[in-house]
Amino acid sequence: MGVTKLVHQFCKAQSENDALKEFTEPLSQANKEWGGITTKIGMKAIRNPDEIGAEAVVYLMYADYVVLAYCWVETARTAAAKL
Repeated sequence: MGVTKLVHQFCKAQSENDALKEFTEPLSQANKEWGGITTKIGMKAIRNPDEIGAEAVVYLMYADYVVLAYCWVETARTAAAKL
């Protein structure tokens, strides 16, 4: 399973959890943006394969932000469940 799908499923599963809503809604939006960025780079790369390298650093930084946010929200969910 891809990371964006994992994050999407997590956000969907937690959508009714009011304690996490302030975190899951922005995470879901960032995850959607990440998917859009991936598609945009892929479309550019069809015309020019060098676009992948040109966008790599910024793309990986954005991916890191989304994954780190997911980890933090998952940690908050676990902590809330144990309280």
